[in-house]
Amino acid sequence: MSHPFTKQGIRKSIRQAAAIALLPALLFGLTAQVAAQAKKGKAAAAPAVVATAGATGTIRGRVLDSANGEPMIGVTAVIKELGLYGVTDIDGNYAITNVPVGEQTVTYQITGYQPSATKVNVGTGKAAVANVTLNYKVSSEVVVTAKRVDNTAASLLAKQKKAAAAQDAISSEQISKSPDNDASDAAKRVTGVSIVGGGQFVFIRGMSERYSMVQVNGSQVPSPIPTRRVVPLDIFPVSLLDNVTIVKSYLPELPGEFGGGVININTKDYPDEREAKVGLSFGMNSITTFQPFGTYKGGALDFLGYDDGGRALPSSVVNNKISPFSFGEGFTNAERIAFAQKFSNVWSRQDVSGLPAGKVEASYGKTYEIDETRKLGILVSGFFQQSSQTEKGTFKRYLADKSIAADYKYEDFSYSTLKSAQMSAAFASSKQSKFKLNSFYTHKSTDTTRQNKGQYDYSNQGTKTILSFQESSLIFNQLAGEHRLGFLDSELSWFGTVALAGRDTPDTRVTRYGIDGQFQQTRNMTR
Repeated sequence: MSHPFTKQGIRKSIRQAAAIALLPALLFGLTAQVAAQAKKGKAAAAPAVVATAGATGTIRGRVLDSANGEPMIGVTAVIKELGLYGVTDIDGNYAITNVPVGEQTVTYQITGYQPSATKVNVGTGKAAVANVTLNYKVSSEVVVTAKRVDNTAASLLAKQKKAAAAQDAISSEQISKSPDNDASDAAKRVTGVSIVGGGQFVFIRGMSERYSMVQVNGSQVPSPIPTRRVVPLDIFPVSLLDNVTIVKSYLPELPGEFGGGVININTKDYPDEREAKVGLSFGMNSITTFQPFGTYKGGALDFLGYDDGGRALPSSVVNNKISPFSFGEGFTNAERIAFAQKFSNVWSRQDVSGLPAGKVEASYGKTYEIDETRKLGILVSGFFQQSSQTEKGTFKRYLADKSIAADYKYEDFSYSTLKSAQMSAAFASSKQSKFKLNSFYTHKSTDTTRQNKGQYDYSNQGTKTILSFQESSLIFNQLAGEHRLGFLDSELSWFGTVALAGRDTPDTRVTRYGIDGQFQQTRNMTR
């Protein structure tokens, strides 16, 4: 009798525990084998019919580890051509029954060991014996590949600790736990960052937006606002964001064109495993939703955030005769009337029922392994969001002599849309080279109706109505590469970017009426 703490005792204990653990699996395997044979008999498979007729035998044997001679548990002994198999028990024994008479090839396999195959002559009456040993699978080279993850709070914190400059970041994991809609909402959660200008522009360390810089995937992009150098953050929906990093000090790899800081927006990358997401959400409030909402007759595509062309200048209007400073010069009365009649006769506000806010997004990503060294990863996504906002209040402005320059009640109504589409693809041609293409399109629109009642400007009193429509867009395309160089154990990274930004205000209309309701002035400002 072996002592429980000896090598033999330990092995015996392990075998007993394994027998208990494997008992359900063995019973399941036996049941599966019987079911498989029954299924084959039902399908009238020729070999099974012959086997059950009596011309069958049994193969028995034992499987040992070639390194130490120990019996191996859980090894599958299978005759692949017939679909017959047996599994070794705690002592390494197996049995395959109902095997047709003749020469059969038995394959022995288990994870971590090299498969082995042997030929066995099966006869009737006496079982054929086949004992084998298996060799441990030894690999001369173990290659571990990993992908750096920057979309979690822990990964970004570790990156901050190793950074050579002062920086803060917020990950998509953190953004997903908040009601943020765009990059401006996410950035304002970072210490030392303020968002001004209706959620568009960033102040870093108390310095205005003109001292800041916005990058996308490490590349500087143009601003869709002609009068500003910084890119508005509200055109980047959260569906595009992998993380937002704010660098507050200088680094050699950064341009020296900033004083406050650099905001780097990193877009989402392809997943390692197949991933599909669909999201739909709605929101409402007591001020706007299902309440009277001021708007005007615009274009047929306003609800999607695009002008359908109805706000464009009439084709018969001669551009060189249009000047906001000398309106009417060079025109006869008949020409001025004909000129005005070519524009849409929309000057007043109309009320509709305010719609709930809504958002829909979808994405799909997967990595395809072409062979052992090459793989392709893709990610496609789409996003659409619409929202309505109502603001009401009283505005007063006083001059130095305490006289009133403006005193009016105002109502602001704005309908906004935010859309994006992204395609990201990465191709690893080998263990040393990787190429990545990242493209996205983002578009924001704002349709505004504003009405002031009272003394809206010095001596002007009455009603002032402003109708405006504005679009901003950014198209971004980037091709990047990473290469491991054999000499000096170095790595080469490069990227090239083509980006196009645009902003369009096709039509802004301002109408003024006096207190008595008499028309005072109408102004139409186009592009």
